Amino acid sequence: MNIHKKIEPTNHLKAKGWVIANLLSLNHKIKRVERTGVIKAESPKGEEFYIMVHSLKDNNAWVVGKEGGEPFNLFHAFVRVPWLPANEDETAFRVFIMHVQDVNDALYNWGQTHAPPPPSGFGYSIPHPHENNWDILPQ
Repeated sequence: MNIHKKIEPTNHLKAKGWVIANLLSLNHKIKRVERTGVIKAESPKGEEFYIMVHSLKDNNAWVVGKEGGEPFNLFHAFVRVPWLPANEDETAFRVFIMHVQDVNDALYNWGQTHAPPPPSGFGYSIPHPHENNWDILPQ
């Protein structure tokens, strides 16, 4: 049995945990967490939505996939996980929250300015204007 297929990378687990902790602090309920990085949540008013979590430890390009997704209630959390032991200051985490349409627009724009084939992601700084943008989530 290959255990590496069953274990998620530590930085991705930290990123999901950090997003979940922030959602709970905003009074959202967590309905389901998938290994793929998708979190199904519910707003305080009962509206369900999804967050796809992406993580990086370095300032590399964000990998999204061919499209950011379709559902209107889908958001992406791009989490820059610090190179710190677990007991260090969590302010080193950076999170960028984007609506799926903003992600799809960023993928399209990146593809227009970079060589084919169409990209599966975009540059590290692209989501920076959306840092700590928790307010776009359903309330």
